[in-house]
Amino acid sequence: MKKCLLSLILAVSLCMGLTVPAFAAQAGDTTLTDIHGWQYTLSQPIIGTETVQDVIGGDEFTVLLVPAGTVLTVDAPRGFCVSTYDATRGWITTFDLHINTLALETGKTVMCVQDNGGAYAGEQRTAFRAVEQGGSTTQPAQDTETDTGFSDVKSGAYYADAVAWAVEQGITTGTSDTTFSPEELCTRGQIITFLWRAAGSPEPESMAGYFADVSKDSYYFKATQWANEQDMTTGIGFDPDYSCTRADAVDFMWKMDGKPESAAPAAFTDVPDYYADAVAWAVEQGVTTGTSDTTFSPSDTCTRGQIVTFLYRAFA
Repeated sequence: MKKCLLSLILAVSLCMGLTVPAFAAQAGDTTLTDIHGWQYTLSQPIIGTETVQDVIGGDEFTVLLVPAGTVLTVDAPRGFCVSTYDATRGWITTFDLHINTLALETGKTVMCVQDNGGAYAGEQRTAFRAVEQGGSTTQPAQDTETDTGFSDVKSGAYYADAVAWAVEQGITTGTSDTTFSPEELCTRGQIITFLWRAAGSPEPESMAGYFADVSKDSYYFKATQWANEQDMTTGIGFDPDYSCTRADAVDFMWKMDGKPESAAPAAFTDVPDYYADAVAWAVEQGVTTGTSDTTFSPSDTCTRGQIVTFLYRAFA
């Protein structure tokens, strides 16, 4: 029934000279309309589609693949912004347009959103990516993807390899026999324990508690003792139940790595001096990037999926 309805919609659209609805777009189309009424015209026809899982929320979306060099023209009621998809951070509004024509950059997944300060959450429009002819126009086969054994870690998720590595190395386990909870916020107690295990779970030099808010019977006691002795963290309290921020994560890892100097500072406008060296190291080592070209968002909290991905990139 759905196939018949889709065929009818396509037939009526083509016969009446209308643009094809975005949900029905397929190879060969050069014009389409999204659910909001925006009309798109491509200088070259669509050559394929790809289904991608959004790292923010886990929803899947379809990317329309077009040949390299394709120019996109958008008929929208107002100006629009262009958002670029990042495999670890989701959709990021990168620049504004005051015209309605965009040359699609090869390899980048983009979508056009309302020019209203970048507010587009939950309103994802049609996504496009220009690819070199002869390249793959479909998703990789399922049997090439990582199977972690956790029902909430989909094969192909950006953190799937990291989760498999972390479990194999004994750095972490699931939150149950069948779940990893990758979207659950990671606490400071958890990340310091992950790092301690990644270092081989060394015995601390002293068992006299360093932190007033860390009890000796807590699972992270030895980890916090070790971290203090390695000059990774100091203070009267550790705040083990607080969510780990992006700044916390890179600072812990940078100190664990011996506080190496970076070739150049990172070009972010929102990073305090205290974290500057750690952030520069993380970017240089490919552990993480900014949340935009000019911001790092050091106070943003991290999920378990993000943290094991950072560790995987730094230490695997």
